[in-house]
Amino acid sequence: MPDATDPAPDTHITPSVNNPSSGSSPAPIILRSATPESEFNSLIFSRIFNRRRPDLSSSAIPWQHSRHPHAYCKPLTVSDVVACVDFARKKDKRIAIRSGGHSWACWSIRYDSILLDMIDFEGGVGSIRWEREMGEGVVSCGPAVTSAGLNEFLAEGGRMFPGGHCPDVGLGGFLLQGGMGWNCKNWGWACEYVVGVDVVTAGLEVLHINETKHKTCFTLLGVRGQPFLLS
Repeated sequence: MPDATDPAPDTHITPSVNNPSSGSSPAPIILRSATPESEFNSLIFSRIFNRRRPDLSSSAIPWQHSRHPHAYCKPLTVSDVVACVDFARKKDKRIAIRSGGHSWACWSIRYDSILLDMIDFEGGVGSIRWEREMGEGVVSCGPAVTSAGLNEFLAEGGRMFPGGHCPDVGLGGFLLQGGMGWNCKNWGWACEYVVGVDVVTAGLEVLHINETKHKTCFTLLGVRGQPFLLS
């Protein structure tokens, strides 16, 4: 249940962003204050791989030190992500991202944040495709695609990617932390193989960034070299 010190509950909110091309309704933003505790905890813990659980008990931890997210959303489209960022701006909340749920310390569960679970984004773990117009051997995929999933796809073309040592590691978090994957001493950090990233900025811009477009942002994301993370 919400802590006694929480502000007045919001209502269950759905982003008012339409995406005609998707043919589906916007993904709902599920508020902790308007959701049964067991149901909300099931959502935020559902994909934590090692079953570690931050203590969310309001009786055990002062509210300012707990890790209760403010809300949860499972975006399906870029429009959903934009809507979540807009909601976070209006509510003055931080955003936390879950790609594969493989963080040992459960860093996607952050106090008073909006948790974006990317498991179903743009097709989810199956969102891999060749980008032939960008060059030979270039693919695009979503953040929840795993190292195993990507390499199974690449194997059909006789290629591989130096992904995480655990096959179920999601690429989103793996790459943003540099990507210390298979044989990185000889092949380099996995992030050095990234040639472009699609991002939603705090200003609600949707950008494709690479070495020629928005190069500073591309560098700060930690790609093409060891990571320097933005938070």
